[in-house]
Amino acid sequence: MEEKTINNQREMREQILKQSKNLHDDIRQKHEEILAALERDTQELRKDKTDRSTLAQLFTELAIRLNQQ
Repeated sequence: MEEKTINNQREMREQILKQSKNLHDDIRQKHEEILAALERDTQELRKDKTDRSTLAQLFTELAIRLNQQ
């Protein structure tokens, strides 16, 4: 009986360790995926956003044109 209990405990520990490793790997993978998505989105925003000085020049030119009419 005692030997069976010890074997059961060992099997449970091994299962817990295996599940822990799997969860760790899953979390690491999700972390890497999130970081990659964040980097992609950041690069896209940097590429697509309007520069403040460009926007200021556009508004200045628009104001000059409106004043000339």
